[in-house]
Order: sequence, then structure tokens, then C-alpha cells
Amino acid sequence: MAKLNTITVQDVTNKMSLGVGSTTNDKNYFEELYSWIPQLDTTDIFAEVVPSAANPTEADTNVTNNPTVIEKLTNYNLDELPASNGQGYSCFTIPGNTSSTRLKNFLIPQKFGFGYSFILRDVSLNIIPLTSGSYQFDYQNGILRFNEGNTPSDMGWSTPLNITAYRYIGNTLEAGITPSGGIVGYTRTFTNADLSAGMLTVTHNLNAQDEICHVTIKNNNNNQIEVDNIQNINENIIQANLGMVIPIIGTWTILITCIESSIPVPPATPKMHVLNSSFINSSTLN
Repeated sequence: MAKLNTITVQDVTNKMSLGVGSTTNDKNYFEELYSWIPQLDTTDIFAEVVPSAANPTEADTNVTNNPTVIEKLTNYNLDELPASNGQGYSCFTIPGNTSSTRLKNFLIPQKFGFGYSFILRDVSLNIIPLTSGSYQFDYQNGILRFNEGNTPSDMGWSTPLNITAYRYIGNTLEAGITPSGGIVGYTRTFTNADLSAGMLTVTHNLNAQDEICHVTIKNNNNNQIEVDNIQNINENIIQANLGMVIPIIGTWTILITCIESSIPVPPATPKMHVLNSSFINSSTLN
């Protein structure tokens, strides 16, 4: 199979690193229409729907209607990243404090609509256009990267710089499938005298999530016993039908495990989006 030439490899690699798919060497990364999706795990996947936005008005409406999913940063200060020689900037939860949490998971326009494109401004809120050719934005990591020799200082742009941008703040897939409560258990012994009409009722007080428990019963020889019917009466009580094995000889053991439901698990939604690394910008928005 023929190899791609060096220019094409460079184009594909560069655009891929920016979260953009390469369709031709003749397009700049910001002119490409498709995003690139890497391998992901559950922490990289949006578990809530992000409505598309063709323009800033739609994006702002989506923020209003989905305040726990989308956040808008308006003219938010960017801070120079330590040891970046003026080439790297990011947003932090506490502007001016690069030891605070860096803000990430901004919405890539190629995936969610160009209404979510970010805008870069100087300290006087003058737009710094993409056509300056001096910077690119990593949407997932929230890092604004300037070329060497084209830093704000080199270009004469007053700082702090500001961005207006949209970021995902909803649940990821991991939150939708990982129990919020812990795995809890309860063990007790019982004899034939504890049964009523072949039924063993156990109050375990485990506050079982969705009233679902796993039950294991062992006889006096430590052999596991198959039980025809085990019913969860509620989050704290189960009932096991042992009618097929009565009378019980000696002392038996019942072990109950479940997921504690002190904190509810967020429901997964039918549509999911990925948080792929991407560097896109647009200077056409106000």
C-alpha cells in the first residue's frame, strides 16, 4: 500500500492533534467541517444532551434552558500558564490564580454547532481575529496556544486577554453508570425457628438502591443453597422462600449485599457526545 506523502502526513497529524478531521491539504484547520474522535473512556463521554447551536443566540438560549449542562463564560480573564513563555493561556476558577482549578470541556463548534465558537478579546474587549494566524484553542483542555514570536506581548495586545466561550458542566457517562453510593453488606445467622411458613424475613437496613440486593444463603455445612424466590419488600427488608429446604438443620447464614442509595445515580440519557480534544476558533461572532 502506498504511503501518504510528508505534507499530507503533517496536515493529518496537525489537524488530528487539534481535534479536527483532515479532508484536504488545501484547508486550514479552522476551515475543516468535521471533528476527529479519539479512543475514549467513560470519563470522556457526555451523558447529557447538548443541544446544537447554529448561532450565538441559539447557544445563549441553550444555556438558559440547560443551566446544569452548559455554562457560558463571558469576557472571562485568561491567565498565562506558568513556564509557557507567554505562549500558553487558560481560564481558572479563580482568575489570576493559576493554582486554582483550570476550566476545561469547552464545546467544539464542529460537533455542537458554530454558535458555540469562542471569541478572543484583549483587555479593552477588542476582538483578536483568527486571521491573525497567531493562536489556536484546545477546547477540551481549555488551553489557548500562541505561536512562538506571536505572543500577546510580541503582537502588542494588552492583557489580560478575555474569552467568551461555552463549556460542558453536565454528567459524564461514568457518572451515569457508576453507583454514587457505596457497596454495603449485612450478614446474620438463622435457624428453623426463625422461619414463618417457610419464609425468612430479614431486616438489613442497608437502604438498597432501587430496592435491589444480592442474597447468598449457606447451610450448616457452608454449602450455598439455591432459593426459588427472594423478594425485596423495600429498601431495607428482604424475604426468602425456604419452603423447599425445610426443616433447616443447624445454623445457616444469609449474606446480603447492595448499593446504598443515599446519593441517587444520575440517569443516563439516550444521546451522548464525546469530549474530544480540539482547537478551533471563530472571529465572526460578536
